[in-house]
Amino acid sequence: MNRLTIKKVIVKKIVLMLITLSVFISCNMNRNSHENIKNNHTNSISEVDEVFDSTYYFILKNAYINNDTIQLNAFFEKWSEASLKAEMRNENKIAKVLNDIFIEVYHPFNYEKYDWLARPEDSVYRYVILPSEIKYKITNSLTNDRGVNFDMDTLKGFYPNPNFKYAKRLLDIDPFKKSMKLFLEEDSYKKLWFLGSCNNINTPISYGWKDYRTTPEIKHILINKKLNKAVALLRVVSAGVSVELSFKNNKWNVEKVNQLWQE
Repeated sequence: MNRLTIKKVIVKKIVLMLITLSVFISCNMNRNSHENIKNNHTNSISEVDEVFDSTYYFILKNAYINNDTIQLNAFFEKWSEASLKAEMRNENKIAKVLNDIFIEVYHPFNYEKYDWLARPEDSVYRYVILPSEIKYKITNSLTNDRGVNFDMDTLKGFYPNPNFKYAKRLLDIDPFKKSMKLFLEEDSYKKLWFLGSCNNINTPISYGWKDYRTTPEIKHILINKKLNKAVALLRVVSAGVSVELSFKNNKWNVEKVNQLWQE
């Protein structure tokens, strides 16, 4: 093998080594790039909250900033329309029992039902924000601790249908639920005062002023296994009240109202 041939062989080996090294580096770069994309994609899924229609939030926010009652009314009317579509059919037996009890103990415009003085000023509010879930327990023991020691069950998609003479029912459903929570993250007291001053909603007295569902709040309902006796624990404005009920003549009836605590 002459010198020229040897030189060609050496050059050829060097070229092959460079090509191999280049391919190796390229593969590693592609693998790292793929891993980065995968990790970034995973992070974006875990870090970003569930997307919701923010249209209604901005309507609410702009109404507050501009003191615009037209936009504010539009927000609540859209909420009312969505609530009508979500009304519960009460096909489930427990759901029907809970709905019937709810109607019997929930009186945002009639405080005499809790042995309180009348509050006629509350009748000006045009909307009532109702819960969309409720805590309950079917048990043999309707004890005096009012369910404090019970592990409660939760009925989600609970859409009660009480009737009010003037006010419309609003259910605590998305995107309005998320809009209200986002809206009340800052300056909640001023914002709730704005909503109330326009005679739209009456909100409860609460620590932090972020509660927007209409008082009273039904904390939970205890029902015996025969489904003929129940105790409902409520927070009315800033006081605790329990209501004892019995099922007679195909109807739930209030037997006794107990005043429990005052915040």
